Amino acid sequence: MQASSAEGQGIWVADPQNPAIKPQRWPNTSILHVPSNPTARGDLREIPRGPLHTQQYKSKATGTWRRMVVHTPPGKAAETLPVLYLAHGYSDNEGSWLVHGKAYWILDSLIPEKKAMPMMVVMPDAHAIVPGAAGFDDYAAGNTTAF
Repeated sequence: MQASSAEGQGIWVADPQNPAIKPQRWPNTSILHVPSNPTARGDLREIPRGPLHTQQYKSKATGTWRRMVVHTPPGKAAETLPVLYLAHGYSDNEGSWLVHGKAYWILDSLIPEKKAMPMMVVMPDAHAIVPGAAGFDDYAAGNTTAF
């Protein structure tokens, strides 16, 4: 939502009446999820769901504590599984794949349909260096190298 000032300049603010906020570095984006009819893979459906695990780990590359979310398919936590790594965009964080992208809802619906194989999904905080005030063009190359 963009609020306008008297000079015609705008600032982005989240809708204060909407508790659904997109997880990102500078949270100012509201989410409006409109379920489809028939139900889409990104909609909440009554199917078996795999667990989500939030993990903290010490990065050898950056020397800092990092956070990631790991999803395993239903009933498969003890098996050896292939791994899909999902890295988010510039202003997002590891929670964006869950709240906004619905990655695990989509995968959990594809597996029983045999349209995807069971796999572990790792969604790390892909900001190896803090963006700070740098714009995307100044930040992206250094962050990608560090990550």
